[in-house]
Amino acid sequence: MWSLFPILLSTKLISTFEPIRQPLPFTSAAPHKDASNLLVVITSNGMNWTQKQLVGALEGWASSFVVPVLTGRLETMAGVVVYGVAGLALHNFTISASELVPKVGNALYLRLSGISGSAQADWMLTHKLVSIDKGSFELSVSDATLFTTLVVRQQTGGHPALQLQHCSATLGHVDLRFFGDGSWLYNLLKRFINAFIDNKLEKEVCRTLQAYISNDLQRVMQFLPLSSAIPNTSIVFDYSLVAEPQVVARSFQLKSSPPSNWTQRLPPELNRMVYVAVSESFMNSAAQVFYQAGLMKWSMDWTALPLSLTNTLKTTLPKAHDSPLNLQLSFDTPPIFSTSRAGLSTVLNGTMSVLNEESNLLFSLHLQGQIKDGPQGVLLHSVMNYSLQYFNTPLIIPAIGHVHLMQPTVTSEDGFVLIGLDVGEEEL
Repeated sequence: MWSLFPILLSTKLISTFEPIRQPLPFTSAAPHKDASNLLVVITSNGMNWTQKQLVGALEGWASSFVVPVLTGRLETMAGVVVYGVAGLALHNFTISASELVPKVGNALYLRLSGISGSAQADWMLTHKLVSIDKGSFELSVSDATLFTTLVVRQQTGGHPALQLQHCSATLGHVDLRFFGDGSWLYNLLKRFINAFIDNKLEKEVCRTLQAYISNDLQRVMQFLPLSSAIPNTSIVFDYSLVAEPQVVARSFQLKSSPPSNWTQRLPPELNRMVYVAVSESFMNSAAQVFYQAGLMKWSMDWTALPLSLTNTLKTTLPKAHDSPLNLQLSFDTPPIFSTSRAGLSTVLNGTMSVLNEESNLLFSLHLQGQIKDGPQGVLLHSVMNYSLQYFNTPLIIPAIGHVHLMQPTVTSEDGFVLIGLDVGEEEL
């Protein structure tokens, strides 16, 4: 299996504090290195998790699988015999092995093997429209195999779509056990009945699976969340798809325009299930949105200030010697971020104001400069701490449950910050 399975999503920041809701353009005063916004990379570990979810969904589908009436005709010495099977329902369905591999184009190859299960149904034998005999039987299947090709596409509105492009099923070993007065019929027509079941049931499995994917799974895709709000703000992230997915060489990509070369710039070792690469343009656009929304202003009273800073201010400012102090920090312009493997840096332009308890201005200082951080320094740890607060809120995905994004890691790369995450779920 390929080690990388990247998905590129075009993400917009929408600010609702404006009179008219309009996506803010991804512009930056910093040199523009990459027009892409977010790159989501699903590694082989993430693919294994995805494979587990697909297999679990198929096992759930099989537990409610009921084949409608199947009929056939057989010419005998006594004439034409019409036989039928009704109410075939699967039980004890298990899948012992599975494989999920991306194919060139925009498809996923899913192979399920070692499938076993049992079913119970009613049978009826008629001759010249007259019922000759009827009863029930138990059907056991083992070593069955299912081959499918699933195509991932983009729907109108940005939701992903899943389609069944190819399906073939092989039942493997089939064992029949009849109940009622027709046990003699199985011995007489064993070869014909097995051929009938193999042919009819294999086709019915693929037909029913097609309906399940087109209806049930597609409904799940349609209800996947495409946006999320920043708590206590009017800012919304929109991450709907904007292009058809493509599998190229060792990766699976949903590309935005223009094409990105992020895949070539990813580090070789990716141990988390999912990685989110946040570009400079995204960070600078986010800073612009937060600044325009008035969210880059902070006030702290004297109880929240470090004692050393309080003592320094009171020593420097005679008016503040016996008065509780309040500190206000604000950006005069949005910060400008730049990233490289050497670390993250930001250009700051702001004001620090010191006020007394009556909110009278005692001191004001204009701040301008650049902060440079190492590959895993203070700024990146701040990003990680924010990520922990954001990702601790579980996502609810239909048919899976509560999905948690856990154990984030943050590193700085050329043109983007890379956040690694593991995925865990809880049943709803």
